[in-house]
Amino acid sequence: MTARPARITGAETAVAEEFASVLDMASRVDQGLSTAQWHYLWQTSAQLAQAAAALHDRLSAQDGRFDSNLTLRPSVVRPAAIREAQLYRAGRALHPDGADGA
Repeated sequence: MTARPARITGAETAVAEEFASVLDMASRVDQGLSTAQWHYLWQTSAQLAQAAAALHDRLSAQDGRFDSNLTLRPSVVRPAAIREAQLYRAGRALHPDGADGA
Protein backbone atom coordinates (compact mmCIF):
# COMPACT_ATOMS: atom_id res chain seq x y z
CA MET A 1 0.00 0.00 0.00
CA THR A 2 1.40 3.38 -1.04
CA ALA A 3 1.55 6.21 1.49
CA ARG A 4 -0.79 9.08 0.76
CA PRO A 5 0.86 12.40 0.00
CA ALA A 6 0.89 14.80 2.92
CA ARG A 7 -1.93 17.31 2.89
CA ILE A 8 -0.89 20.91 2.90
CA THR A 9 -2.04 22.90 5.92
CA GLY A 10 -3.62 26.33 5.81
CA ALA A 11 -0.44 27.94 7.15
CA GLU A 12 1.66 26.17 4.52
CA THR A 13 -0.71 27.24 1.75
CA ALA A 14 -0.59 30.83 2.98
CA VAL A 15 3.22 30.90 2.94
CA ALA A 16 3.31 29.43 -0.58
CA GLU A 17 0.78 32.00 -1.78
CA GLU A 18 2.60 34.92 -0.13
CA PHE A 19 5.85 33.77 -1.74
CA ALA A 20 4.17 33.63 -5.14
CA SER A 21 2.76 37.11 -4.55
CA VAL A 22 6.28 38.45 -4.00
CA LEU A 23 7.37 36.93 -7.32
CA ASP A 24 4.26 38.30 -9.04
CA MET A 25 5.14 41.81 -7.92
CA ALA A 26 8.83 41.32 -8.80
CA SER A 27 7.72 40.30 -12.29
CA ARG A 28 5.59 43.43 -12.56
CA VAL A 29 8.45 45.65 -11.38
CA ASP A 30 10.64 44.10 -14.06
CA GLN A 31 7.94 44.72 -16.65
CA GLY A 32 7.78 48.39 -15.67
CA LEU A 33 11.53 48.71 -16.03
CA SER A 34 11.81 46.80 -19.30
CA THR A 35 9.00 48.81 -20.92
CA ALA A 36 10.12 52.14 -19.43
CA GLN A 37 6.73 52.65 -17.81
CA TRP A 38 8.04 54.68 -14.91
CA HIS A 39 4.73 55.28 -13.16
CA TYR A 40 3.99 51.55 -13.33
CA LEU A 41 7.47 50.81 -11.97
CA TRP A 42 6.86 53.26 -9.13
CA GLN A 43 3.44 51.77 -8.38
CA THR A 44 4.47 48.13 -8.51
CA SER A 45 7.64 48.68 -6.48
CA ALA A 46 5.40 49.79 -3.60
CA GLN A 47 3.25 46.69 -4.14
CA LEU A 48 6.39 44.52 -4.09
CA ALA A 49 7.31 46.00 -0.72
CA GLN A 50 3.79 45.29 0.55
CA ALA A 51 3.93 41.69 -0.71
CA ALA A 52 7.30 41.13 0.97
CA ALA A 53 5.95 42.67 4.18
CA ALA A 54 2.95 40.35 4.04
CA LEU A 55 5.24 37.31 3.74
CA HIS A 56 7.33 38.64 6.63
CA ASP A 57 4.19 39.14 8.71
CA ARG A 58 2.99 35.62 7.87
CA LEU A 59 6.20 34.24 9.39
CA SER A 60 6.16 36.55 12.42
CA ALA A 61 4.76 36.14 15.89
CA GLN A 62 2.65 38.91 17.42
CA ASP A 63 5.75 40.61 18.81
CA GLY A 64 7.21 40.93 15.30
CA ARG A 65 9.92 38.32 15.78
CA PHE A 66 10.16 35.09 13.83
CA ASP A 67 7.41 32.70 14.92
CA SER A 68 9.41 29.67 16.00
CA ASN A 69 6.15 27.87 16.75
CA LEU A 70 5.20 27.68 13.08
CA THR A 71 5.04 24.17 11.72
CA LEU A 72 6.00 24.39 8.06
CA ARG A 73 7.24 21.35 6.19
CA PRO A 74 9.76 22.26 3.49
CA SER A 75 8.85 19.11 1.55
CA VAL A 76 5.30 20.45 1.22
CA VAL A 77 5.73 24.23 1.19
CA ARG A 78 8.52 24.48 -1.37
CA PRO A 79 6.82 22.47 -4.15
CA ALA A 80 3.54 24.31 -3.52
CA ALA A 81 5.30 27.68 -3.67
CA ILE A 82 7.08 26.73 -6.89
CA ARG A 83 3.80 25.58 -8.47
CA GLU A 84 2.15 28.89 -7.52
CA ALA A 85 5.17 30.87 -8.74
CA GLN A 86 5.03 29.33 -12.23
CA LEU A 87 2.24 31.77 -13.03
CA TYR A 88 4.74 34.64 -12.95
CA ARG A 89 7.78 35.51 -15.04
CA ALA A 90 10.08 35.73 -12.01
CA GLY A 91 8.86 32.34 -10.80
CA ARG A 92 9.56 30.74 -14.17
CA ALA A 93 13.00 32.39 -14.27
CA LEU A 94 13.90 31.05 -10.82
CA HIS A 95 12.41 27.60 -11.44
CA PRO A 96 12.34 27.14 -15.24
CA ASP A 97 11.32 23.50 -15.17
CA GLY A 98 8.77 24.04 -12.42
CA ALA A 99 10.60 21.55 -10.25
CA ASP A 100 11.81 21.84 -6.70
CA GLY A 101 15.49 21.81 -7.61
CA ALA A 102 16.55 21.41 -3.98
